[in-house]
Amino acid sequence: MTDAVFDHPRVAAVYDALDPDRSDLDAYAAMVTEFGGSRVLDIGCGTGTFATMLAARGVEVTGVDPAGASLDVARGKPHAESVTWIPGTAVDALPLQVDLVFMTANVAQVFVGDRAWADVLAVAHASLVPGGRLVFETRDPDRRAWERWTPELTRHVVDVSDEGPVEEWVEVVDVRDGCVTFESPTIFHRDGVRIDSTTTLRFRTRAELTASLRAAGFDVDEVRDAPDRPGAEFVFIARKVPAATDAAALTRLLRRRDAAGLFADLDPWGLVAIGAPRDEYTPEVDALLALTRPVTPDEVQATFTRMAQPVSDVDAFGLADAFNAVLARHPEPAT
Repeated sequence: MTDAVFDHPRVAAVYDALDPDRSDLDAYAAMVTEFGGSRVLDIGCGTGTFATMLAARGVEVTGVDPAGASLDVARGKPHAESVTWIPGTAVDALPLQVDLVFMTANVAQVFVGDRAWADVLAVAHASLVPGGRLVFETRDPDRRAWERWTPELTRHVVDVSDEGPVEEWVEVVDVRDGCVTFESPTIFHRDGVRIDSTTTLRFRTRAELTASLRAAGFDVDEVRDAPDRPGAEFVFIARKVPAATDAAALTRLLRRRDAAGLFADLDPWGLVAIGAPRDEYTPEVDALLALTRPVTPDEVQATFTRMAQPVSDVDAFGLADAFNAVLARHPEPAT
């Protein structure tokens, strides 16, 4: 998962200068023409380089990203006025109908948990027209790219306009269970300010990715090479297979999203799985959010007791009201 540094205004302002060569995006822009697309959703659009590139070519683009500071930078770029910018996670872009959904750079790998990955695939599926395509890149774990993420090999200093020299490097601090966590500080030499960043990326195998796409209602048309890192990455091109499950999947996503806000203060009670993003609930709580009828206080008490987090009668009634507010806001679609 990514960390809050991408929402830091000073870091966001120098992000593009620290990574100025985005020729890797040319191949993705060419795919819009190749597949005859005119409407695009850019998930994890960041500072908007790809979104504004497409907008300059007359493509109707929606860019979504949870980092407000990055979106502020994006809004200041040429052609930004032609892009619809949405602060939030992928589900916040819905309802939407596009021809292509993209996740470039590290975006597909920041969805560490299987639930989070399944959810973003469900959003892509719901937003695409029948036959529309999802395109994303992800590193091949067999190449073990993280072994070269060391301060000695990655440290560089860039002279940034209005900031002077800015330094950064990457250092891996943990590798386990298909996930790599690394630190990457940004140091401003002008005043010595250091802003730390910790990011975790999930390295899924080609077989895992193919299976997850099929489970989400996609056919994998092709897996290409990344032009900037040949042999090191997979570029998946997956086509939407029409399904009747989009509405139900979207309802579940919206319920979890809204519950995250309503129950934000309940983490000590075990509402959110330990170490998981806020929208990844324990299975017991997720079952309550999947109900097609109102939740009762008794069910709340039983659920939290099974989670070894018993609640009082008063708390049970309040929690039941909170659950039911979410269920009422997003009712199950008619069958």
